Amino acid sequence: MPHNFLYSKTLIEEFLNSPNHTKAVKLYVNTKSQFSTKSKKIIKLARELKIPVVNTNFIRFQNINVGKDVTQLPLILEISDFEYSSLETIEKNKGRLNIILLAYKVKDPRNLGAILRTSAAFGIKGVIITSKDSSPVNETVINASRNANILVHRTTNAFQTALNLKSKGYKIYCLDTKAKKSLNDINDEIKNSKILLILGGEKGIEPKLKELSEGIRIPIENVESLNTSVALGICLYYFYLKNNF
Repeated sequence: MPHNFLYSKTLIEEFLNSPNHTKAVKLYVNTKSQFSTKSKKIIKLARELKIPVVNTNFIRFQNINVGKDVTQLPLILEISDFEYSSLETIEKNKGRLNIILLAYKVKDPRNLGAILRTSAAFGIKGVIITSKDSSPVNETVINASRNANILVHRTTNAFQTALNLKSKGYKIYCLDTKAKKSLNDINDEIKNSKILLILGGEKGIEPKLKELSEGIRIPIENVESLNTSVALGICLYYFYLKNNF
């Protein structure tokens, strides 16, 4: 089974202190590094959790793109490959918000990571990504999401998946900067409703998905659009307010 790597000390510590720690494979310790109190604490925690601790030279990890010299890192945690969820599991999940997000063809792994982190922060039911023309949930996504605890389903047909959810009573909205309706125009529609929210990647949303959904925009000025995760955060916060106040 392929594995991923976490290389931020803060993220490694969070991972080991979470229920996900059972997915840890090995903690690699850099023999060339000076260890801080935090590093020593993480090593101790890994040993308490019966996770193998391996002392090694980090030259072996030079193929990992971390934006810095990997040989200078004190610790790297190897974790098992990300496990995707079924759509049924996401539907049954009781999120704080009764929303499923379809992140349509988001190719940039850091963008996808930020989207997963934002989704987890607002407690939505889960995220659907496309199997084609989209980043998988890899180590870059996991690190960018800061190990966000969110269910993710991978679909081979986004349109059929959306159609399936619509047949089950989900209202479908897509974020569209050119939409006639703004968030302020859908107050009554979203309260206590099951929602599928579609967020387009770098090349937007395909026409037939737009036709299946109702376009909504964020009322902004002076700029044409926002970063995808920022736009998502604004939208989810709006939905949260309308369902709780």
